[in-house]
Amino acid sequence: MTRKETSRMRRQRPLLAAFAACAVLAATLSATPASGEEPGAPPVPTAPAGVADQVTGVLLDDGFDGAALDTTVWTKGWFGNGADVTAPVNAGQVQCYHPENVTVGGGEVALDLTEKSLACGGVARAYAGGMITSYGKFTVRPGSFLEARVFLPGGTGSIENEPTVWMQGRSLNWPSNGTVVLMKGEPGGACASVTRADGASEKRCAALELDAWHTVGAHWKVDGTVDIYYNGAPTASFALGTTDPMYPILNVAAWPNRVVAPSTFAIDYVRAWDTVRGVVPATPIRQASACGIEPQIVIPDIEGVSYTQARTGNELTVTAEATPGYSVTPGAQTEWVFDVTPLECPPGGGAGEPHPLAPPEVAGSMTSVLLDDGFDAPTLDASVWNRGWVDGVDGEMTTPVNVGTEIQCYDPDNIQIRDGSLELHFVERATECERRGTSFEYDYAGAMIQSWKKFAVGPGSFVEARMRTEQAPHGIANWPAFWLNGESHNWPHTGEIDVMEGLAGQACASVHGPDIDERACLDVAPDAWHVYGAHWRTDGNIDFYYDGVYLATHYLGTTDRQYLILNLAASNARDPKVPSVLAVDYVRAWDEQSPVPDEVRPEATLVTPTSAGPLRGIDLRVDASDDRGLSRIVANVYRAGSLVRSTQSAVDGAVSATHTASVTLPDGEYTVRFNAHDTAGNVSRTGMFDFVADSTPPTAVVKIGDGFTVQTGDGYDLVSFKLHDARKLDRIELNGTVKDLSDNTWSDLNFIEPGVFGAIAGVNSLVILDVAGNSQTVVFTLN
Repeated sequence: MTRKETSRMRRQRPLLAAFAACAVLAATLSATPASGEEPGAPPVPTAPAGVADQVTGVLLDDGFDGAALDTTVWTKGWFGNGADVTAPVNAGQVQCYHPENVTVGGGEVALDLTEKSLACGGVARAYAGGMITSYGKFTVRPGSFLEARVFLPGGTGSIENEPTVWMQGRSLNWPSNGTVVLMKGEPGGACASVTRADGASEKRCAALELDAWHTVGAHWKVDGTVDIYYNGAPTASFALGTTDPMYPILNVAAWPNRVVAPSTFAIDYVRAWDTVRGVVPATPIRQASACGIEPQIVIPDIEGVSYTQARTGNELTVTAEATPGYSVTPGAQTEWVFDVTPLECPPGGGAGEPHPLAPPEVAGSMTSVLLDDGFDAPTLDASVWNRGWVDGVDGEMTTPVNVGTEIQCYDPDNIQIRDGSLELHFVERATECERRGTSFEYDYAGAMIQSWKKFAVGPGSFVEARMRTEQAPHGIANWPAFWLNGESHNWPHTGEIDVMEGLAGQACASVHGPDIDERACLDVAPDAWHVYGAHWRTDGNIDFYYDGVYLATHYLGTTDRQYLILNLAASNARDPKVPSVLAVDYVRAWDEQSPVPDEVRPEATLVTPTSAGPLRGIDLRVDASDDRGLSRIVANVYRAGSLVRSTQSAVDGAVSATHTASVTLPDGEYTVRFNAHDTAGNVSRTGMFDFVADSTPPTAVVKIGDGFTVQTGDGYDLVSFKLHDARKLDRIELNGTVKDLSDNTWSDLNFIEPGVFGAIAGVNSLVILDVAGNSQTVVFTLN
């Protein structure tokens, strides 16, 4: 089989998730991929499954299937323009790089080494080689996997010439930016190596079959090491330690006394993958547990994210960053500032009194504790609670609330207090209960407690319970609930608030009233403790909080006081779980105090720009702060009093924040007006800053006239220039010699000939710069 026939057999790689584990098996069977895999599937590295499984995305997949080289990725030659002959990487090599020695066809790129007399780098050479590089077009970074499938020519019994697959640092500051050689053909075989920042190098060689296809890959891991794979098998591992992004290079070179010409180094494909997973840091949660005690900042447990905290006074800054193997998704918030000043205790209260698990502005508005039952006594507090539904008698078996939907009686024996928790049990047991002379029989028994005629709350209150439900196949088992019902019992006109109702396996927050039926549900982890709270606002809205996080707002509109109910039931809509338990750690209620109005304006400061310019590019930065919390920061750009660009950042209640924006503007005079808004609607004083935008480069015109310029052919014996920039010139640089132009609008560069002001015979380069940093380059020849 010919090389090209073998190349045409290459296949698409399998789906990332489904087939990554097959990479090792495929590699051990043959260096040539087999046919029959699903066409169009994204490729995966030829590497063990544990490595291939880490892939998060394909960065490059060039199979050279077109009629020409993809110039969006590759350039021919060594730092050339793709059309000219270029010098070798090492001056001791015998070839120049010629663009004609790079050809694409038959699904591969061929890098040929041929005998051809050329001159490059000031040296005459007898051979031409082929090279492609992705410099300035494509790079990989730590966490990437680069792979190429190559054909090793070996008709002479060893690898012909020096075919190489390698990559080096984009910043071109060798060796500090590092080099990774995936494969270089040497007398010792196929060799892999790295050059570290200190110039030290390390190499490993392997014997590969000649005149055959091989995959060579490098996994540049985030810990700074590089693992080399030949045909899917681990071959070498090197410590690299550099982080400069690298661009791939493929070439064929030759050294004196071991040249084989003609010879071809063929590449079937070049691929690259990312193994770094993107993450979005979750927002830390500020929780206030009691007055007089600092609010606690709960740090989320997010895979791939680490959080650090720094404190200044009562201001705590939390910063998130990605851990090795992960990267923060661009645009994600990574810094939060919290005020951890303890909440003031309400009148008559003492330090340590509980506060709702809710945002500080809500928790801090509660003036007094109305109820705090932690079920720490050996029996239920009869001054607060009744056992069973209100249509029965406390201490006796009572009917369910909905006799046609629920499938149990409420049995006072199913109420227990154990280890500081209330337990409501649901069991399978034949029960009979009576309501106003009518008997109902069920196969199950549940439990309920309620505070009718003993304890009730009204608008302006906050109620909360910490509960643990049980797991069922579909989520929360059975029909547990923590709810409030109108005290005067004229449902639905007196209203109903369901703080947490287990429906279809979810935790749901609902209200029911005249012409009102609203619900919001959430999947929560059963068999775990959760805090469910509701703030009944004086405007008739109910705000629901689950584990201190806002869930939903429903409007109720009624004002009838509401008593509390906790119960564990089951419906006829699904088979119940028996036995099961609803555990309640505590039930609490608070009354609301009138909030102190926020009448303090936020502060806003323009950090950049600091100069009026002229400025080539405008980077806006506004820092803002507010004692209670910001809502947004604004920086608008005006020209002659008209708005030309509006920029702003939303702020989620942080007491300090920064807004940044990069703005490109036409030349002219502008004013930036900036301010900040807080969550109460207060606006800072609007600041103004004037600046000039300038993106137009200066001009240079050859001065024509006696004594100024003498032109001969395409060059000059003597040349002078008239320089201009509407917003003032800064300096000129002639072949590196600098002259300060003292910020003038017009200037001259006169009587330039070889030996004057850095000028030389031949090609000269004149760079003119204005004060904004714009530049114009003029190239001219002096005879």
